[in-house]
Amino acid sequence: MNYFMLFSNLAMFICMAVSFTYGVVRFFKKGKALYLQMIVGGLGCMMLGRAFQFITLLTRGMLPEGFHIGTLGIVGGFLFFLSANYGQMDRLLDDGSVENRKYRLLGLLAPLLIAGIYGLVFLFDIRLESIIVYGVMTAIIMFASYFNLKHFIFPDVEFGIIRSIRGYNLIALLLAVLSVGEIVLLLWGKMIPILILHAAICVVSLAIVPILEKGVKKWTI
Repeated sequence: MNYFMLFSNLAMFICMAVSFTYGVVRFFKKGKALYLQMIVGGLGCMMLGRAFQFITLLTRGMLPEGFHIGTLGIVGGFLFFLSANYGQMDRLLDDGSVENRKYRLLGLLAPLLIAGIYGLVFLFDIRLESIIVYGVMTAIIMFASYFNLKHFIFPDVEFGIIRSIRGYNLIALLLAVLSVGEIVLLLWGKMIPILILHAAICVVSLAIVPILEKGVKKWTI
């Protein structure tokens, strides 16, 4: 059994559980925006995915390659993040005008970066099934990262709504990069880089809800 992986997954689960619980207490109340609740829901999905990975490592000694509940938890988390930014929030700041085209184009830099990181998986000898599973996972993260970067760089709108959540969008973008980087490092199999990346995920997981809360306190209507 790889005890380093076991305890690093336990640490990520604990950090996400703390962040999720704090988010539920703070945001799952009457009158709180659905936007905030969806982000917390995303953390809940990731928390469950890490719980699965910890239990699997504890009982089987290794994680299966390709699709498993742990990857589904990460995918579900980023689907929540994507849903929070896509739709009403995006239409609030982007009216589709030509003037805003540059921000839409610059937003593509995030998914391009993530696609480049994912491209490193082809350096390793892995099954086609795993390439497809990790590719679908990465594609969803790419979509979510596009809106995170776009909303981070976009000019503010009335009531300071966009400015106040730039910190959240930046840290969510960082989590996206780390999540795809984890795929590559796990395939590489070098323990020290993996542990450093897992430590970074722990820090980001703990910071994301407080940063979001600090930002939305500035919303004025």
